[in-house]
Amino acid sequence: MTIVAALLVLPTVAFSQTHYTPVEDGKYEAYMNFTGQVVEDGQPVNGAEVAMFVAGECRQTQVSHNISGNDLQGNPYSIDGLVTSYMAWGQSHKENITFKVYMPNGEERELAAFCPLVVDSRTGMPSEPFILDVNDLAHNVVMDFRREGNAIIGTYSTGTDGNQFPSTATFTYDGLTIEAKDTKLTDLNVNYISESNGLRVAPGATVTFTAPAGYMIIGAWALSKAHELTLDKTGAKFYYEGWTGCAKSITLMNSTTSMNSFYGIEVRYKKVLIGDVNRDGKISIADVTALVNIILGKDSVEPYVYDHDAADVNTDNKISIADVTALVNIILGKQQ
Repeated sequence: MTIVAALLVLPTVAFSQTHYTPVEDGKYEAYMNFTGQVVEDGQPVNGAEVAMFVAGECRQTQVSHNISGNDLQGNPYSIDGLVTSYMAWGQSHKENITFKVYMPNGEERELAAFCPLVVDSRTGMPSEPFILDVNDLAHNVVMDFRREGNAIIGTYSTGTDGNQFPSTATFTYDGLTIEAKDTKLTDLNVNYISESNGLRVAPGATVTFTAPAGYMIIGAWALSKAHELTLDKTGAKFYYEGWTGCAKSITLMNSTTSMNSFYGIEVRYKKVLIGDVNRDGKISIADVTALVNIILGKDSVEPYVYDHDAADVNTDNKISIADVTALVNIILGKQQ
């Protein structure tokens, strides 16, 4: 009797969700099927509560667990560390799912992993899950300039309407440094923040986001209303696709002749030891071998899973032989 009771109780304890609170059922329609696997040091982890966020809002939670059954050929399978979910689609522009994990030992981790939230799509399946590596950490910053709670308080400066920026305004938000630089082409077209329009970017003006010391920006997406802003890394319109890569800073520019409303931005940054391609915590000749392997199309060689962000040594947003040269220079103590 005791054994039976234990078998009945354990699943309830293992699968309880207490740390994160998702949006209420029915707030959004569910369109996307997601299957991920929580891993640590290459091994699956059961009992970790995974929260899936979109634009800073928790859309879904689930505790990682074992899934067992039979495949289409009738062969039995048993896979640990899985989370499965129907993700809620919200806004009309492209969104991304980011992840936080509450580990069984009570430690919270914010993961570097992210994936697009796409209508009527499937990401991962039990046989090939989307990997959620709890050792690959990042920080996600969501700035909605329209909300008083998230607006950058203290950046307002004296102007004709009381809230215009001076020529350059620099402020920090959740670790990021933000610099708004205004060319002041006319007295009326200046940068400012308003609760209705968000950050108003004047013609020719730029907004630069810089990661903290020791970190690199790995992704950035507009929350909405950034149709006319272009990104310095690609020169492309920022609105729908956003940007992923590895850079110390990114700059958005209004290259048009009219004001542009910039409601907000989602920025991801992570601690990156540039050159530590094999993730062993140091830079050595072994990282040169790992970098060459990436160029040759090998993403991992046991026991290492390579870090592509660390492999972009010269931070030109591509991995090439030039990065090998830059890495060798670091090892030899030369400037990049």
